[in-house]
Amino acid sequence: MKFSLKRKISLIITIILTLGTLAFIWGSSMLPKTQSAEQSGGVFSVFKVVFDAIFGEGVITPEIFRKLAHGTEFLLL
Repeated sequence: MKFSLKRKISLIITIILTLGTLAFIWGSSMLPKTQSAEQSGGVFSVFKVVFDAIFGEGVITPEIFRKLAHGTEFLLL
């Protein structure tokens, strides 16, 4: 079965993105809970203003944000 150059490039890019996503998920899961919470807390503080404007102040907590982040990681995968 022959693949066109465009299809080969698309396949290579897909494989690279999939492996990169898996490496990110696996690497994040290997972090100690305190370090993982610290990193997600930093990202949460960036998005907090947006969440507060959309959902109301304090509706999206860091715990909910972490759950949403996990879901997003696996959705990307």
